[in-house]
Amino acid sequence: MDANTLAPFVRYIHYIEPQYMYTSRTRLGYDHRIFFCESGHISIMVGTDNFELKQNSLLYIPSGTIYILGNEEDNAKLI
Repeated sequence: MDANTLAPFVRYIHYIEPQYMYTSRTRLGYDHRIFFCESGHISIMVGTDNFELKQNSLLYIPSGTIYILGNEEDNAKLI
C-alpha cells in the first residue's frame, strides 16, 4: 500500500481544553477518534486501559470503544 493513496474522511476537528481536575462522562465513539495532545498532560481511559498523553503525543481509539477523559494535573489542549 502506498501512503500517498490514503484519503481519510475527517468529519470534524475541534479543540478540547479540559481544565484542572476535569473528568468527562463516559463516552462511546461511534466512529474512530484520534486525540492529539498539543500541550499539557491528560489521561484517557479506553475500556480498562489508561493512557497518559503528553505534549505532541497521539492516541487512536477505534469505533465502538468506550473512553473517559481525565485531567488531574494541569490544563491540557487536545485536537
